[in-house]
Amino acid sequence: MDLFVEQLLTRRNPLKEQLFRLLMLIVFGFAAGFSILAALFSWFGMFSFLGILAAAALCYGAWYLNGMLNLEFEYILTNGDVDIDSITNRAKRKRITSFECKNVESVERYRPDRKQDGKTVILAGNADAETLMAIDVMSKKNGRILLVLEPEQKFYEAFRRCLPRSIAVTLPENVTDLS
Repeated sequence: MDLFVEQLLTRRNPLKEQLFRLLMLIVFGFAAGFSILAALFSWFGMFSFLGILAAAALCYGAWYLNGMLNLEFEYILTNGDVDIDSITNRAKRKRITSFECKNVESVERYRPDRKQDGKTVILAGNADAETLMAIDVMSKKNGRILLVLEPEQKFYEAFRRCLPRSIAVTLPENVTDLS
């Protein structure tokens, strides 16, 4: 029987990002307003056209940068293969990493003070969440990585079934062991 589980996780924007958005919108708004005023008071037709074009470009830039901060993560488990994707502004998908469950070395609750030992750390969840799970794995694309996820119960149970029996699992608080 085929095993397929997916989870979509919307990243919460931290306070720093929210302040950046506000500052960005204020700066772009003033710049666009100044461009429009310069175009209106310009005596030459070319400058008025360039001012309106600059205002439109600034508005598009603000809209684009604001959308780039909307980030979601998708965890996909298919018959022991795990794919982690990031989705930007619900439009652009990028594969972060892929690995097979048989290549997992350890699974435990994530601790920020843990030694990384030269591994690439990939955070595919909310950094401030208390229920993060750290997975040490060897990936074809990224080499040795420490993947930090925020799994739901359903994804965790399916992932646990695919792991080799020799892997010791330290559970996050939001997950209960059913075995």
